[in-house]
Amino acid sequence: MGTISSQFCITSIVDGMTIHGSLWSDKSLTQYMDAEGAAVPKWDTNTGPTIWLTVLKGIQEVSPIDYTWYYNGQEITDDPAWAAMFVRREQAGEHGVVVPTLKIIRDLATPGNRDLDVITLKGRIESNGTPVEFSASIEVRICALSGSGYGAVFHFPDGGAINDAGEHIRIVAGLVKDISELTADFPGQAGQYTVEWYVNYDEQVTQSSQQAAASYYGKSKASPGDASWKPCLWLYEGDVTDKTVVRCVFKDLEGNVLYWDTVEVDDEQDPDQLYIMYDTDTVDDGSPVSLHRGQTVNLKFWVATGDDHKNLVKNGRYTTYKAMLLKADGSALTQGTGGWVTLREEGDTIVVKAGVATGSVTMKRQTVTVEDAALSGGTCTVGYEAVTGCGGTITGLIKAE
Repeated sequence: MGTISSQFCITSIVDGMTIHGSLWSDKSLTQYMDAEGAAVPKWDTNTGPTIWLTVLKGIQEVSPIDYTWYYNGQEITDDPAWAAMFVRREQAGEHGVVVPTLKIIRDLATPGNRDLDVITLKGRIESNGTPVEFSASIEVRICALSGSGYGAVFHFPDGGAINDAGEHIRIVAGLVKDISELTADFPGQAGQYTVEWYVNYDEQVTQSSQQAAASYYGKSKASPGDASWKPCLWLYEGDVTDKTVVRCVFKDLEGNVLYWDTVEVDDEQDPDQLYIMYDTDTVDDGSPVSLHRGQTVNLKFWVATGDDHKNLVKNGRYTTYKAMLLKADGSALTQGTGGWVTLREEGDTIVVKAGVATGSVTMKRQTVTVEDAALSGGTCTVGYEAVTGCGGTITGLIKAE
């Protein structure tokens, strides 16, 4: 039995369902805005991240027969205004399959855009001679630097998804202070910070030497031309069941926490998936939304096979769901061991008060209905007042074990 982890954010929500297939980026999709309105890091034709599609038919990676890119629900066309922001190409991926890519060539963080952005690809693949529609989305985090001025930047030199059994992929981290990137401290390289790595959010990686069948950490460079070494996690395929939340904690040389942030990594060759489906009545499919006064969002979560979201994983491989809810400042809203609370049996319910007279968050272990299929999983309900009481954002992490 493995552990599957995934996460959601209640500040802005995409209406629709994650499929087994995803968009991933070769660089961190986080851009910060400093107090002067400057974007950190800068994105242009040389430095901007490229977003790739991986979509599976069963366990086989395939190319779409047609597709369309969207930015915040608006179709990306050949108009010069879009051409100044994005470059659309078709490129051969790791296994030689030609897939759509989208390169960001302009800063998205501007004084007029300080919210979460969503990039979506909708298209069709061929299955048994019949076109089958799919949709995949990825978030671009646009936010102000923290009150302390720190922010994290992640790079994926080997690609942002696991595609082969026994594979390691590199996650290279950097720490930004105001508008400058700091230097990590290593033997032979004096710096200002060190890091700790965690998989499934809170399982610390302890190996610091190369391992054939485990995750390990060390130093690497995001690109061959980098002048300095950066902290790196070699994430092992065996430590990821469908998807994992990787957390990097940055500390000063005295061991005090400066900042932490998370990234998600998909295992595209894994047969199981933790699905999260959002329900709102406020937006069209593929568009971001922030809850307004009086609004509520409901989400469903369940485990099924990667090639069929209605094919419930059998044999009792996953018997427990665990959840952690985080406030905007990163502190745990849920009260449990390490912030995790457990839903073991049908009917188990967690009610979390967000603050004085600010509503609550309810999470329940129950059978959920998806396209008329009854699946063993759970639900979560969050209202505007609860989000407001938590500083404007609630992030949820879910694990199935």
